[in-house]
Amino acid sequence: MTSSGLREAFLEDHRRLVRGLSAIVEAVEEGELDQAADLAAELDADAGAHMAFEEEVFYPRIAETQGQSFVDRLMEEHEIGQRAIKALLGRGSGNELTEEERRGLLANLNLALAHTLSCGTLISVIDGDPERDEEELGQLEDHRRRAELWSDRSYSGED
Repeated sequence: MTSSGLREAFLEDHRRLVRGLSAIVEAVEEGELDQAADLAAELDADAGAHMAFEEEVFYPRIAETQGQSFVDRLMEEHEIGQRAIKALLGRGSGNELTEEERRGLLANLNLALAHTLSCGTLISVIDGDPERDEEELGQLEDHRRRAELWSDRSYSGED
């Protein structure tokens, strides 16, 4: 497969994540928290492999041109998005949120959505080196086969 295969897989992941986050935001805005939790469980499964790929393969490439502080900010945004997903997964059926909790959750979800939209534009880092792109596509596919969950990833702010 060519570098276009890696680009397409990366962009398709982003399209799926944007759709998932948008649906979760809409459900939370409408007060449909059980539906939001179900959607969060789907997104957790969809996002895990992609987050692993970005953090282990893609972000080091971005750091080469954008610097480590830029990548650190991207990682912080992953952590914020993950916290929002975990909050929905852990809330239990029928449990309501206070207005303050709902606003905080929506702020974190919207940040994750904005991150996903902007991070997808960083695809130009993939430089078209067919061998490297083929190897990295294989790494993305390996993460997918392992069915990793986003909620299982560890970030610096965690114990």
